[in-house]
Amino acid sequence: MSKKKQYKDSLADEAQRWINDYDNQEGGTLFDWNKQTIEQFKDVPLDTLLMDDYFLGLKGNLYDSVYNDLIDLWSERSKRTVNLAVFLEAIGAGKSFKASVILWLLWYEMSMHQNPQKHFGLTNNSMIAIMLLSRTETQSRRVVFTYCWERFQSGFNKDYFPANPRYAREIRIDRNHTCVYAGTSSALSALGYNVYSAVIDEANFLEVTEDSNKSEEEVYDAGEEMYNAVMNRMTSRFMKRGKIPGIIVLISSPRYPDSFLERKVKEAKAIGPEKLNMFWRMRSLWEAKGPKYFNMDEYFEVDIDTLEIIKDNQKS
Repeated sequence: MSKKKQYKDSLADEAQRWINDYDNQEGGTLFDWNKQTIEQFKDVPLDTLLMDDYFLGLKGNLYDSVYNDLIDLWSERSKRTVNLAVFLEAIGAGKSFKASVILWLLWYEMSMHQNPQKHFGLTNNSMIAIMLLSRTETQSRRVVFTYCWERFQSGFNKDYFPANPRYAREIRIDRNHTCVYAGTSSALSALGYNVYSAVIDEANFLEVTEDSNKSEEEVYDAGEEMYNAVMNRMTSRFMKRGKIPGIIVLISSPRYPDSFLERKVKEAKAIGPEKLNMFWRMRSLWEAKGPKYFNMDEYFEVDIDTLEIIKDNQKS
């Protein structure tokens, strides 16, 4: 038997085991989820959610930059409205890992209501989705089912909100009719789910083309179009008194000086992130990984206009 065949068989066996466990536990839930239980969990500190083994158990597995970003983002959300977060970082900076943690945290936040549909004024038992959108379905599924699925194997999920293993395109939580859905812009337009929040992965690398029906100066930017489509869906389903509870997270590595995320960062610098209900971070690989992986004493600065090394006596 080939190694490839053995690998496929082992995956099939593991998937069947998940299904059997789910069925044997009558949908997987072990404990009641009621107002008393919600009181126990709704104010769990973010650091505990990230590090405690009962929740995500990420101690020792987070870059300092990823940890700080999560703490800073949730801190800002506690003080003001934040409906857009932008993370513009180099390849290898832990973006997909960060996306999976954000997806789980947003789902956890939404699940701190006994009946999310009733709380948000939606049709009873309608599906509420947090979406992971990317340029291809293969890429979005890779993040959801490689990184994010692991988050939903936490002790908390196994006790209260186990994921139904039968679904190939989403992490489905039957107990409160919520899911994390993996797809593309075409899936968004076809899907009837209520979109609470979304992560758009590699948003700089979606299609950018000139539109023959527009003037020469205008282009079709699929990343921007996807962002607008998600925001419209979130607004139509969840806005109350001019505010929406969810957030769109744009994650990508740099591409061009005028790519979609670079334009958003420039806008934040010019207008101010508070006025845009925005949070952003932009950093290089060595900044993201930090002194654990790079000797921070051995670096030099370069003038980005002349591309010449700046000597110590030239630094201002």
